[in-house]
Amino acid sequence: MDLLQKLLAFFDRQERIKGLGLLALMLVGAGLETLGVGMVMPFVGLVSDPSLIEKRRYLAWVYTHTGSPAPATFVVGCGFAIIAVFLFKNIYLGFLNFIQIKFVSDKQVAFSRALMRSYIYRPYVYFLNRNTAELQTNLAMVGTVFSAIVMPLFQITIEVMILTLIMSMLVVAEPAPALVVLAALALITWVFYQFIRRKLRELGVSMTRASIENYKCIQQSFGGIKETKVLGREDYFVNNYEAILQGLTTSSIYLQVAQKLPALFIETIAVCGTILIVCIMLLKNAAPQTILPALSLFALATMRIMPSMTRIVSSLTLIRTQKHCVDILHADLKQLDFSDRPLLPGVRPPIVEAIELRNISYSYPGTARVLHNVSLRIPLRQSIAFVGPSGAGKTTLVDIILGLLAPTTGQVLVDGIDIQQDPGLWRNRLGYIPQAIHLSDDSIRRNIAFGIADSAIEDTQVWIALRAAQLETFVRDLPQGLDTFVGERGVRLSGGQRQRIGIARALYSNPEILVLDEATSALDHDTEKEVTDAIERLSGEKTLIIIAHRISTTSKCDRIYKLVNGTIEKAGTYAELFGGANDHV
Repeated sequence: MDLLQKLLAFFDRQERIKGLGLLALMLVGAGLETLGVGMVMPFVGLVSDPSLIEKRRYLAWVYTHTGSPAPATFVVGCGFAIIAVFLFKNIYLGFLNFIQIKFVSDKQVAFSRALMRSYIYRPYVYFLNRNTAELQTNLAMVGTVFSAIVMPLFQITIEVMILTLIMSMLVVAEPAPALVVLAALALITWVFYQFIRRKLRELGVSMTRASIENYKCIQQSFGGIKETKVLGREDYFVNNYEAILQGLTTSSIYLQVAQKLPALFIETIAVCGTILIVCIMLLKNAAPQTILPALSLFALATMRIMPSMTRIVSSLTLIRTQKHCVDILHADLKQLDFSDRPLLPGVRPPIVEAIELRNISYSYPGTARVLHNVSLRIPLRQSIAFVGPSGAGKTTLVDIILGLLAPTTGQVLVDGIDIQQDPGLWRNRLGYIPQAIHLSDDSIRRNIAFGIADSAIEDTQVWIALRAAQLETFVRDLPQGLDTFVGERGVRLSGGQRQRIGIARALYSNPEILVLDEATSALDHDTEKEVTDAIERLSGEKTLIIIAHRISTTSKCDRIYKLVNGTIEKAGTYAELFGGANDHV
């Protein structure tokens, strides 16, 4: 019941109503299956003894209302009627199967999208505490939950309906042997499932853990491929990957064996049960002419019950193995807001005066305070820089200005309005250039218009951004121009070209404010100068907020703030602060 309650939380009210409708259709399908099986015994009896036409009231009624044909003709007609029932039943069940699969598949897509949206719209601080491999695994789990739990539950439901109706029919036809065999079958199946259920859950949990470790191993192996090859550490990652994969494969082997066992087990029980029924009837001194129709009924019922029992036990096996996936997603479901919507920017009014940081303090969850009562004012279209030693709080302060982090105390004001009142509108004014530019293995056009659908990309704006980043000539000289692929993480470009692609990306939407987080620190001196020149051309046009690694890159800034231990130690111009200092902060 706990599993069902958690699964129901994945479905809204309308989807639950559709689910109830499916259950009603499944009940009709179960009735048709039972009807098909139930028609065999009278037909076999009629073939062996045509006089039953007059002895059975319902047969006599049908015989009379069909014009009292010759007995052989009537029996043939009954045969064709049974064929028609089976054809209709199978067409109906095929249609029901389609509806069932479509319902589950549509819900899987909708839930996956909702989970992805809920993750991606989480506050930035959320991702500081979650591993991306874990999030990837959780998103992959959605498919597992719907294919290995929801679909098997539907399968179990319809098979239980079919079993209940067919077994009820058998009990009505031959009460004593049917009850004995069914009781034995139920008991043995329950014992078998109880024997393997604990092991199944352990297998499922171990496979999930191994999958997460597998994602992490692959990310670590290829994420630092350059360092891996230079240091000659390939064997370490190969051996680590093999060990994880071996554990995953071992669990998978046990699981596949466990899934095959029910079919073999139930086939044995079914054959033994059918023979036992015949033996019981013989011990009761049943007449031979009554044994044949009953045997035909039980044989056909066994043929239908056997796959049903196999599917039920196999489905229970699968559900037991993957049940922990529901627990994990349900835990996220309670924490995440699935009503999240993108922060749609409205019409952005221009900044008239300044950006003001008023008494900003911040501490990450579970850590000591990083910033202490920082206050400063950034006038419109001025360039300011933050410098200071590592751990001084520069990046945290910029993340607060970007609106990625909400200050523990204090406010970031734009013309007197707190940016947290409308983060979407504020971010629409920003361009951001990090130290390490994230480039997709895609075209230059798509990397610059990052996250924008092809149909909405404006090539004119792309070229304007490239021109401002001093990359226009380089791209125009490429054979494929904007359609040139940059390779994974931009490996086909130089460091300076990658950074200027990042500048062009930041400028594509023509932001008022440009934030540079040590954007040139990883570049050599000559390349840094080229990128710095591209940035300095924007001075006076944009409000520039710079985190600087080298003091020399701040020489053209209007004002420089030196942070030490989360507070502003000094503020002034380059000449006032660093007139004779060395190049590094």
